[in-house]
Amino acid sequence: ASKNSSRTNWKKSYDEFASELKLLKDLNVSLQNRVHDILDLYEVTKKMSASLDTGEMLRIFREAISKISKFVTARVILLEESHHKPTTARVTYEMHNPSTGKLSSGEIRSGPPDKFDQVLAETVSAGKEIISLKAPIDKGHPFAPYLGATGRSLIALPLLSEGEPLGILAIRGIDEEHTESFSILSKQLALELKKINLYEKVQELAITDGLTGIYVRRHFMERLNEEVARSKRHNLKLSLLMIDLDHFKQCNDTYGHLVGDIVLKEISRIMKEYVRQVDLIGRYGGEEFVIALPDTDKNSAVNVADRIRMSVEKHKFRAYDETISMTISIGVATFPENGEDVATLIDRADQALYKAKEEGRNKAVSCP
Repeated sequence: ASKNSSRTNWKKSYDEFASELKLLKDLNVSLQNRVHDILDLYEVTKKMSASLDTGEMLRIFREAISKISKFVTARVILLEESHHKPTTARVTYEMHNPSTGKLSSGEIRSGPPDKFDQVLAETVSAGKEIISLKAPIDKGHPFAPYLGATGRSLIALPLLSEGEPLGILAIRGIDEEHTESFSILSKQLALELKKINLYEKVQELAITDGLTGIYVRRHFMERLNEEVARSKRHNLKLSLLMIDLDHFKQCNDTYGHLVGDIVLKEISRIMKEYVRQVDLIGRYGGEEFVIALPDTDKNSAVNVADRIRMSVEKHKFRAYDETISMTISIGVATFPENGEDVATLIDRADQALYKAKEEGRNKAVSCP
């Protein structure tokens, strides 16, 4: 009896030891997996932080979340700056898991926001909290009409910077166990979006005139050289308008520089109304502007110049308590007949501008 009891106790101790050993092994495996996950997240955040391009950074991000979870789709919805107004979605980047989705492993599809993006934008911006819906989605839920009958889960994480939402990370078909990893990645994603936004603003400030919002002379010249080279390669026309405000010094002397600044801003706005998206506008000097019109012959360029000139002539510039009129003179030169390089083209347009001034101002004159 004593031997049987001893044998029973020994077996019980062994079973308890085996059970504890298995538990320790399971914990060890879990810890190792956790360490690997943390190292993977560290590597991802390091790669993301090295990029200053939204598309490239999101490609790195997509590769990372593809390894973490077999989600169906993830959407990064970027938001307009709110300025204390209701936030709206600006653009959406959609990414699929290559093992479950339709897009190839390297592709991210971008486009305008849809209705559900707008709903998410308003909901997440208002609460600034994570939205988590487990499958199956209740038919009475406000999101149900947009999610369909797929039965897939949804998590929407706000991408916050200093408490303000920059965007939303919305993931369909996510495994619940990976929510924490996605939450960590969403914080890093918000940091990278903020950094890229700041970088783009600095870049924009470096290439645009602070007063008028058009290209500074240096950047305009860089772009003009590119356009002339492209016109040479493809045997295309390119026209250049040199624009000068008539009697602008008199305007400054009479009404002051603050009024003069408003006139410059308004004329810049008028010019933008008469050019295409492919055209270039720059501030060449104090009151002198320049416009490049790719793939545009001389007759078409003169028509554009006359429309801008007449619009300025008719416009009443209202600044503080003053209402004043202003006119402009324009010189037109065209590549290649008036010059096959940028320096010659600018010189010929400048000569045409001088002729417009000599002939009484408020004119558009083209090189012969």
